[in-house]
Amino acid sequence: MFFGNKTHVMAILNVTPDSFSGDGILTESGDINKIIFNKLESFVEDGADVIDVGGESTRPRSLYPDSRPVSDTDEIDRISSAIKIAVDNFEIPVSIDTMKANVANKACELGASIINDVSMLSDPNMAEVAANHGTYLIISHTQTKSQNDVVNSVIFDLNK
Repeated sequence: MFFGNKTHVMAILNVTPDSFSGDGILTESGDINKIIFNKLESFVEDGADVIDVGGESTRPRSLYPDSRPVSDTDEIDRISSAIKIAVDNFEIPVSIDTMKANVANKACELGASIINDVSMLSDPNMAEVAANHGTYLIISHTQTKSQNDVVNSVIFDLNK
């Protein structure tokens, strides 16, 4: 897989009941696998270059106190069918959006070729999982300690 200089579109499939953006598919009624397939098909038809599957909302707990962490087992249960359906039916790279190495490992076993970690490797085993599977690893800078001097904050955190 090579992305080159082109800008790519990543379609997001939130397999959650409490998505930050309000589009979690676990709120929909009906055959979940059919819902997943139809959503993925529409992403591909609309020109998505990558499908990113997430099983835990990343909405900030400071703003949403009712938000609860999801166990590794529950997150794996949520994402497994979606990744399998994507890999088996569409010729498009699949990314797993997770902060947990166990979840990333299972996703890679199912065919995900990208790990999208919004926690900046808060799980010390995440980089090893990516290396073991030979996957791409996206590391997002999301540490928001201060609204001042964002550039220095990013550089400081990346140098850690």
